[in-house]
Amino acid sequence: MEGKKPKRRLRKQFIIALPIFLVITIVSTIMVIVNNRSYAAQVEKVEETAPVTIEDLQPSKAQIEEPNGESKPNLLNDNEYLKRLSNYFDNAQKDNTIVYYANKFKLKEDKVLELAKKLTEDYTKEEYLRTNVIGSTDVIAKVGPFNSFEAGVAFFVRDLYRNPARYGTTSREIVESTAVEVNNNIVKGTIYMSNGLTFEQYYGKIADLFGIDKSIALAMVYHESGNMKSGLARNNNNIGGLKGGGGWLSFPTLEAGIIAHVLTIKSISEKNGFDITDPDGIYKFSGIYVRGNVNSPSEDWVNKVNWYKEKIDSKDVFTIK
Repeated sequence: MEGKKPKRRLRKQFIIALPIFLVITIVSTIMVIVNNRSYAAQVEKVEETAPVTIEDLQPSKAQIEEPNGESKPNLLNDNEYLKRLSNYFDNAQKDNTIVYYANKFKLKEDKVLELAKKLTEDYTKEEYLRTNVIGSTDVIAKVGPFNSFEAGVAFFVRDLYRNPARYGTTSREIVESTAVEVNNNIVKGTIYMSNGLTFEQYYGKIADLFGIDKSIALAMVYHESGNMKSGLARNNNNIGGLKGGGGWLSFPTLEAGIIAHVLTIKSISEKNGFDITDPDGIYKFSGIYVRGNVNSPSEDWVNKVNWYKEKIDSKDVFTIK
């Protein structure tokens, strides 16, 4: 009797385990079927979708201008937004350039800026865009085109300082201060400008702006100013011995003196057709620059300018490092 007890126990355990096994098997089978169907559905979805190309990622013109097929006149499309943003920064840079040069001539920056915008129709006038000249039609015809906006601004501010009536204003209305600002920023004999450039580097920049040979022009400065040591150069920022109707000229800042000198060389050269890089041209130039008479050139002046030019050319004084 005792030998039959194990068999009964096994039969009882089998009877209990069988239903559990069947339940597990059925559940597993159902899960596999469901997963397979889900995976198959995903595959079908991917296969039905066309491959994405670079062109698909680019918004169409219709999407940009009329999102969702609806016209929205109060909203800018991407292209127009970027265009206006670019114009905004471009005009801001132009404003800053005008303000910079106005300050160098100690003119009222708001007045100068207002006048420049009026004359250029807020930098959109056709004649201005073609010539970079800020002024009326007669001014444009007289001075001719400039190669850059900055050159046009430098000329405009210098001419406004000198001839305010030409622009419909007066010195009283446009001048902020008549005080002369002396540059005493000299280190070991080198004059430094407010922007950190040396005197020579800044002079070279302005000469390049107006297409003037900087070596010859600076040589004139060295000769006329006694190597920038004369009282006229140090105390009046008159670096080229320039004269006006009332005698020796004075300029509010050294930067203004540099611009005035370069523009004087440009004016004499272009008006008379002189090429100052040519021996005959600089010889004739000296007659007007030194004596106010083309028929009375100064050979001594030319020789001294050429001597300074050789010294300048032997050094690297213009490179901004």
